[in-house]
Amino acid sequence: MIKTMKAVYMTWAVCFLILGCGGSEEEVQKNSYSLDSLRSCNEERLNICFDNGGGTACYEKWSCQPYCNLKQMEVCIKNGGGSACKAKWSCLDGLRGDRMAEFYRNNYSRIQKEVATFHTGSYGCAAYASTALKLYGFPIKQVKVTNQLENQLKEKGWKKITDLTKLQKGDVVFTSKSTSNIPGTWSHVYVFQGYLSGRRYAYVTDNYGKYGQRNIYAGSRSPSVIAYRY
Repeated sequence: MIKTMKAVYMTWAVCFLILGCGGSEEEVQKNSYSLDSLRSCNEERLNICFDNGGGTACYEKWSCQPYCNLKQMEVCIKNGGGSACKAKWSCLDGLRGDRMAEFYRNNYSRIQKEVATFHTGSYGCAAYASTALKLYGFPIKQVKVTNQLENQLKEKGWKKITDLTKLQKGDVVFTSKSTSNIPGTWSHVYVFQGYLSGRRYAYVTDNYGKYGQRNIYAGSRSPSVIAYRY
């Protein structure tokens, strides 16, 4: 008898919490809507939507990141929308470097395709990094030269980091000045993903791959010099 009552109670509890049993039709619809909203956050479906030409509407339906549209925000402000425009269209306040790093790594193939629309050949590190920042939601223009990307980060108020033992996930790191490609510019840029043991080596994302290892200070590649943090 006790076991039967427990079974009935558990069935009723699950029914009440998940399906809204015994409630009004409106309450059931609200519960269903909230569950659908949770399921709609799907980066894989977001990528498929983009590949199929869905455009910015894909963000509204599938993105796990805050939706932003700087162009719409500017139009809204010009039309007298005031501070409400920022609340509706700008996701800058909700952006984070660590989330950008995850976005770069998890959406690497889409970023590759986007880079191919304006850059081909070698020396693509700035093109990759700027594209990742832009697609994630930062107001960054796509560029081909490392110093052009650095200038944008400075203008947008990113914090300069010189102690490379204190890097954080999402920091944009520049290596020593080039003597071959464009003399005087940073020779490489990558997004820091995390340290290996000893803080001498790091996991990074750049034009060489979505999750590689790099000697921060030396090795066969140029040593890192400075970083910028949002």
